Amino acid sequence: QLAKNGLTINRIIVVTREYKVTKSFNRTIQDMIENGINIRIAIKEEIEDLTGSYDFIYNKEVGVAAYRNIQERKCYFKVSKDLDKIKNLSNYFERIKEKSYTLEEFLAKPYNQNNKILNSLQGNWYWYFYGSMKEDNKIKIWNILVTIKVNGEVKCLDRRNNVLLLKGILDSTFNENQSFIKSTANKSKNLSLILLDNREIHKQVFRVSMMDKQHGRQGNMATFGIFSRVELQEDDIQDALGSNVDETRLLDNQQLEDKVNQLDINVKSKNLKRGVRGVVSQMFSRSHPS
Repeated sequence: QLAKNGLTINRIIVVTREYKVTKSFNRTIQDMIENGINIRIAIKEEIEDLTGSYDFIYNKEVGVAAYRNIQERKCYFKVSKDLDKIKNLSNYFERIKEKSYTLEEFLAKPYNQNNKILNSLQGNWYWYFYGSMKEDNKIKIWNILVTIKVNGEVKCLDRRNNVLLLKGILDSTFNENQSFIKSTANKSKNLSLILLDNREIHKQVFRVSMMDKQHGRQGNMATFGIFSRVELQEDDIQDALGSNVDETRLLDNQQLEDKVNQLDINVKSKNLKRGVRGVVSQMFSRSHPS
């Protein structure tokens, strides 16, 4: 709540390289980020030689710190108002910060990935799906080369002109049944989520689904496509996706957007009327005591 109210809180969480990321860990970190806390993660083995302590908290404005040196018992903390000590801890923090990672960078580390899943997905894939763009008066079938690296980094290139479309990170730790690629469009910077079924990824060809923005507008799009280890012929792609675009692609339309906007206006109007009635009622009650 303090961070939400404007207090700047910077926190670095130190874990061992053997630490196994859990759903609870992910959820806790995400909750802190959503509440306005700046979170980074450091690997103990990478920062031990840089600092005399990595278990501390300090506030320069208040002028107080609590800390435990590396060799001291885990439950033994010292409290100090010594300005030199606080300055030393601040220097330790900056050293650790230089070697720390964002959550996304930390999850992309090879030792944090589900090795079985990463091994199945690592390498190049050909990705085909119906988009929202038209070419020659027909809905374009996208032909994208997806490269998944050993560290979980993902790049998506348009095979027709070799242009980078998306770059992101594979997350194989969040759910045992599915993995997902969280990516950002190179031009628009819009977020795309590509969902993979872990029961399918051992195949040479399998289905994938994606949530994205429609081309050239802010409307959302859900589309179902194909990941293939080998480049497919156009006829095979067309046959698999089908001739009816609407069977593998869903667009939210302007009508839905207009209705939602009108609903928002109606709700605000009702809340405003309730607020006015409440004020009038309080004024009436005060001016006519029983």
